[in-house]
Amino acid sequence: MEIEQHTTDRSCIRAANLIKESKCKCVVTLGGGSITDAAKAIRLCITYNIQDSSGFQRFHRDSNLFSLVSADFDSDLLVINVPTTLSAGEFSLIAGVKDTQKGLKFGYLHDKLVADVVILDPSVTLYTPEYLWISSGVRAIDHSIETICSPMSNILADTVCKKSLKLLLENLKKSTATDSSGIEARRNCLLGAWLSITGLTQSVPLGGSHGIGHILGAYGIIHGHTSCIMAPHIIKYNWDAMTPSMKADLGDVFSGEQLPYNALFEFIKDLKMPQTLEEVSIKKEDIASMAQQATHDDFTQANLRPLTAAKIEEILSNIYSNAESAL
Repeated sequence: MEIEQHTTDRSCIRAANLIKESKCKCVVTLGGGSITDAAKAIRLCITYNIQDSSGFQRFHRDSNLFSLVSADFDSDLLVINVPTTLSAGEFSLIAGVKDTQKGLKFGYLHDKLVADVVILDPSVTLYTPEYLWISSGVRAIDHSIETICSPMSNILADTVCKKSLKLLLENLKKSTATDSSGIEARRNCLLGAWLSITGLTQSVPLGGSHGIGHILGAYGIIHGHTSCIMAPHIIKYNWDAMTPSMKADLGDVFSGEQLPYNALFEFIKDLKMPQTLEEVSIKKEDIASMAQQATHDDFTQANLRPLTAAKIEEILSNIYSNAESAL
């Protein structure tokens, strides 16, 4: 069954109806974040008999983009995820679904949305397009950095995320090798991605890179690319507000003379990933609207240093066509 990019509500509803008609008891997903999010959303669709966008909207709260699902939610549908990217959504209790009426992506939270089984097999990732594999690896790096830089993080999450960063920074480029060393590097990247989600599993909110990225995603940009574009600039924006321990943790993994945000920018540049909004076909005239929408995201609101619509618009404008000059 086809699941549209960014996990649209309509594709989840179609899939859920097929599952109900077939009386299927188990769903196995093979793919990236859109597929794993769909499996979570399918559980919601079946439990609450959701047939259109309004069925998801019942959970929406105020203007925020994240919503808690009813505490009594449960599902007897067995879900097995076999991820082929590094976004690590299979370990998250958040189901990201695009509302086709509102044109925005909303997150639905409940611990029983998480898959029952996750199988990490580096061999199946060999078929993942390289741009998707690499950019989703940067997304996992972004998970770990924004966990470490969260004022609500803790020593366990920070320690695990430092290990995640080391695995990903050391292995992501190596993972494109076609010999056995590439398979081993892919295995290490999968483990790094798994560890990167530790903060979220402990209810540690992420920050502005993810919050703004959710809005960019609603404009058709894959989430790996949103992290490639946003992560270095949000680190820079937060730098003066970081505690000494946050700076030390980032300094430990980004060794060398460069500041961590410069080092990450060069790392992404070396991977040949997009680093400007122009490269991913964002229109300049949409920036002000994007900035306003991004202020409603829970992760934007949880950013270490407050992010206003004016500040977000300034950051996006500065990195529209020449991101390097903004650093």
